[in-house]
Amino acid sequence: MKKIGFIGLGKMGGYICTNIINKGYPVVCYDISENNLSKFKKRATISLNSLDVFKNSDVIFLSLPSSKEVKEVTDKFLESKCKNKTIIDLSTSYPFITQNIYKEFKAQHLEFSDASISGTPNQAKNGEITLLFGGDKDTYDNNLNIMSSFSKKVHYMGSSGSGNIAKLINNYLAVMYDVLYAEIFPFAEYLGMDTSYLFKVIGESGVDSRLYRTAGKQIVEKNFNLNFSLDLALKDLNYVKNMHEEMDVPSHVLDGAINLLTLGTTDGTNTKDITEIANTVEYFYKGG
Repeated sequence: MKKIGFIGLGKMGGYICTNIINKGYPVVCYDISENNLSKFKKRATISLNSLDVFKNSDVIFLSLPSSKEVKEVTDKFLESKCKNKTIIDLSTSYPFITQNIYKEFKAQHLEFSDASISGTPNQAKNGEITLLFGGDKDTYDNNLNIMSSFSKKVHYMGSSGSGNIAKLINNYLAVMYDVLYAEIFPFAEYLGMDTSYLFKVIGESGVDSRLYRTAGKQIVEKNFNLNFSLDLALKDLNYVKNMHEEMDVPSHVLDGAINLLTLGTTDGTNTKDITEIANTVEYFYKGG
């Protein structure tokens, strides 16, 4: 049985790592947070740093905030000159950086793939997330059993970066809908509408969707449970914006959403849900 390494034991990573352990795989893990790491002391081998995980595992999963952290970690891996290792990045990373890392790993006869996650923390806890895999088809085939140990579905999306691109498109659509709801319902309230009744009536039309019934409802009820943080949403939209710029094509509707989310993150917090951007919109109706 392959020895699994896991780096990044936050809310999503922690649940995924737990599911891998529960399926009987031996796991070596690391997180910069001692609190996150302490939860695995009796269930896995604890490492002192990410490089130690790399050296003592066959397949290493990364669950990190952004490409910045992924690049920092993988640079250390490459410097170690270890062989016969496979890295699968579960992070929502920037595709063009992912493709560069992939090339660097292939040059040293190492495997690097992106397998971005589609799903919520609760789905990760229950092993019901979907993985969007980008990389070599052989790597996908050789590690499908491991990925299936914590996922409901694993889709092969194509070559390196394809998993990241698919995830960013998914997040772009979800965040843009969140922004639409967050902008229009406070405006409707400002116009004197009963937004609870309005929400119900609109839900009977073609606008209805699972996202409308969750994010839209949170905004109307002003109950901003943390499901997807505002700062990560902004990061993903900026990734999409950067891709447009690198490909030298316009992004016609993206800039307004980025501007609004930027305003919503000016207090420096990373604990707000994306739907709480409605408070930023409402602030201006109150004379802000």
